[in-house]
Amino acid sequence: MTKDYRFELKKQLESINLDIGKFKNLVNEDVFFDEREHVYSNRHTGEFYAGASEILSVKNKGFLAPWHAREAVAALGYIGDKKRGETKEVYATRAAEQKIKAQQVRDEAVTNPEHWEEMLHEAKGSASRQAKEAQISGTLAHKWIERSIWCEMNNEELPPLVEEGDTYTQWKKIGGVMKEITFTATVKIAMEACNAIQSYRQWRDKHEIRWHASELVVASDLYRFAGTLDGLCTLDGKLTLLDFKTSKAIYPEVYLQLEAYSLALEEMQVFPQSAIILRLPKDNKQAEVYANPFPRDLCRRTFLSLREAKKWEVYVSKKNG
Repeated sequence: MTKDYRFELKKQLESINLDIGKFKNLVNEDVFFDEREHVYSNRHTGEFYAGASEILSVKNKGFLAPWHAREAVAALGYIGDKKRGETKEVYATRAAEQKIKAQQVRDEAVTNPEHWEEMLHEAKGSASRQAKEAQISGTLAHKWIERSIWCEMNNEELPPLVEEGDTYTQWKKIGGVMKEITFTATVKIAMEACNAIQSYRQWRDKHEIRWHASELVVASDLYRFAGTLDGLCTLDGKLTLLDFKTSKAIYPEVYLQLEAYSLALEEMQVFPQSAIILRLPKDNKQAEVYANPFPRDLCRRTFLSLREAKKWEVYVSKKNG
């Protein structure tokens, strides 16, 4: 399946009676998005456009290895330091639970040594399982918000909230072959997705918003990259680029992505007056708004440098076969 953002944008803009002429340069005749292969490419030449998130993957994420190690030992009963935002009472409760778990692990290692290897294997995959759960709940929340924006733009009722058993499919490369995988919401995943949705709805109700596009594919012909932005709207009187995040924290590289989308929009002669990250917590807290705290020009130059690094990475990969 492919997504042609020429048609998608025109349809979205027409649905709210905007002046198409104002946004005419958004109608790029060349680039489309292949959802199965998860690539952007030029329909005439076949040339691939690097995805913004793909470009950012070049940047080393130094926090991942320590996090994986910390979660692995935590699965075996290690208490660790107090987490960000964790109260003394919550930490004390967690410490007590971890102490019991640690004793159980030690007892199991002595009485059932054959099970010890299995326990180590389970602990090793703890972070990956958490990341997968976070991805599913985050994706379900994003899909609900995308649909709700579409409903607003078309004067339809909001979609039902996420429930246990809800599913979505995604293409993933497994063993070198693209396969369609189905993800299903557990009770915990559905609750986290609903918490993120609720934080979005509370934020939405506080503002005057006119949506212009949701899940909009934008591209830069000059720099040969593309991406899918979460939302473009007039927010309290300002044309605003929005990016939704359901992660526990906002990391600096997300501002590079925000500036990349701004670059692509400006190339299409659309100039947002504001660009923000809206973090939607999964723990029943209020949404948090983040504007770019770094020099915009520096962020743009950094992103374009990573674009060049990605070109080098692709070149080396092809050369080495």
